[in-house]
Amino acid sequence: MNSTFYSPLPKATLLKWTRAMKGKDFSFSVKVPGSITHEYMIGKTSQACIEMLKFQQSHLDYLSGEGLLSAVLFQLPPYFKMEHVDKLLQVISSFDHGKFTCFVEPRHRELYGNNEFSRALLGEGIGVASVDSPELNLQQNMYPGTGRQYLRFHGRNKEQWFRKGAGKLEKYDYLYSRNELETFARLISPLASRGDEIFIFFNNHPSGKAPANAAQMMDMFGLKPHSTNQNTLF
Repeated sequence: MNSTFYSPLPKATLLKWTRAMKGKDFSFSVKVPGSITHEYMIGKTSQACIEMLKFQQSHLDYLSGEGLLSAVLFQLPPYFKMEHVDKLLQVISSFDHGKFTCFVEPRHRELYGNNEFSRALLGEGIGVASVDSPELNLQQNMYPGTGRQYLRFHGRNKEQWFRKGAGKLEKYDYLYSRNELETFARLISPLASRGDEIFIFFNNHPSGKAPANAAQMMDMFGLKPHSTNQNTLF
């Protein structure tokens, strides 16, 4: 549920999506609203805590109760640094995070592969999401000893990623090659073999490159995608 980053879902939409997926081999990973992580967390932490508890009650508790919640993702803003970690920990402490599988995705280079940052979160039972992007290769920021992995593949469109004024459609316009995917599979396979819980996401793009790469990677792991009529969600 990436849309929850922009605003919480209307109750009718949440109910419709839940009914559509109930009983299927499916669960939602939910992104925490950007109002919490980007607008309130650093400057208005108490408000972020209030909003986080509301989000738990309106979305997380409901989806968890229906057996449809797999993970919760806090995507941090690019200006969030180590000096702000206490703000994040306050927000985490404001809701029943122990009931859920939670991850935090940093977006500042200072936090990539930062052991102090990961230890602070692991102390609360929170995982750190690993990313692959033009700034950082996946193998540089994985956390193999945690038993849970949340992997986000943002592409490697270096030219557009660093171009001033480039929009999201340009930055995330990327199709991973089979060789690149095989490199990722070699990193992931040992973790999967030992029983780690692994969530893998390719960043969505209108040209459909994300599901194409996802299908390729599933094939590498011997998994068969099953179709769901997306019209049932809308």
